[in-house]
Amino acid sequence: MTQPRSSAWLKLLSRFVSVQILVQVLGFITGLLVVRTLDKPSYAQYAAIAAIIASMILVSDGGVSSTLLSVGSRVFRSKDRIAALFTTAGRYRAWIGAGVSLLSAPLLIFILIRNGATVGDSLVYAAIAVASFWPTVAKGISQNYLRLAGAAVRIQIYSLVAAVARVVLVLALSSLGFDTLLPYLLVSVVAAVIEMLLVRRYFRSQVPASGVYSPHLASMIGANLKHTMPSTLLVVAQGQVLFLLLSILGTPDTLAEVAALSRFALVFVLLNAAVTDIGSGIAARAAPTRHRLLRVLAAIVGSYLVLAALFVLAAWILSPQLIWLLGPQYSGLETQLVIIAAGSALINLAVALRTFNYSRGWVQLSWLLLPLMVGWVALGVFVFDLDTSTGAALFMATQGIATLTTQVACALAGYRKLRA
Repeated sequence: MTQPRSSAWLKLLSRFVSVQILVQVLGFITGLLVVRTLDKPSYAQYAAIAAIIASMILVSDGGVSSTLLSVGSRVFRSKDRIAALFTTAGRYRAWIGAGVSLLSAPLLIFILIRNGATVGDSLVYAAIAVASFWPTVAKGISQNYLRLAGAAVRIQIYSLVAAVARVVLVLALSSLGFDTLLPYLLVSVVAAVIEMLLVRRYFRSQVPASGVYSPHLASMIGANLKHTMPSTLLVVAQGQVLFLLLSILGTPDTLAEVAALSRFALVFVLLNAAVTDIGSGIAARAAPTRHRLLRVLAAIVGSYLVLAALFVLAAWILSPQLIWLLGPQYSGLETQLVIIAAGSALINLAVALRTFNYSRGWVQLSWLLLPLMVGWVALGVFVFDLDTSTGAALFMATQGIATLTTQVACALAGYRKLRA
């Protein structure tokens, strides 16, 4: 019985990895085209918009996805109950998303203006960011059903379609000589809508559209939200503090350099996607025993440690070639590349551990992130010179320490409560 099950998981993982590698290669090509096409101030604005959208998505999810996975694994066989669960979660996330949109737009406008955009352009760019956000919210809710159904490869195929559309459009714009920010932002909207439509079409073919809103399920999501939202807000604040301080104390050039050098961390997206789309479902369904969950956790952390070591080593050895890929604007940043590579490895390990903790509801010590983050901010203000490339790189590289320490504490607290 064990051998067929292991073979099935290996086959699923190999198919997942094959598709995901192609998605990430296309995403990497798209990113390089944008980096090489835009000047540093424009790319700083592009990076700020992407970071704000990612933060909006994270905050709007709150504890919704973790609740969908934990509750959905118990009611998955009942079409009516699973439909009610996703209807309730979708409405709940829409409420949060509306508030997030209203609060994020002014922050984004401020960061854009600090990085050289005009007020008019900043308003347009903020509107486009919100337009990219909502399709991703709709897609995110439905994707949780596919994870529960073991359809992780289907998720990646839809991502592949969107990635192909994105790279084709960006390549066309670059070839035609477009070197301003606006058209590249519109490409992101188009790609987000394409992926959302594909995911929603499959979701609707499996789950009845007549799901009834459930106050009981809403209260469960709300209770989970009370535990996860504070830590989520702190994680988001950590990323936005990076952009805020680099915008206030640094220059558009240093922000663009940190963002461009961070592009090579896309190698971790493959592993992040595997953890989110496959690992989170396995962890959510796993028997609550120390032995079983320790095996799942060891597989996740071990994979990250191996990849992190290889990634940093490759960044060190191949730094001249990697800098060349970014274009002549970024020459001479080999040392900063290695620093950011090490920081990216740390950050992504923390993200993986957080995904595991959320899938199990291990969030009791999330409050630790606040004092740890305050210490990190103090480093940026009083120790690192954010007006230089090296200072900005060090500030970025150390941001994962607070998150990783917090998630290790949460994992240990959750592990201690398990039966042997």
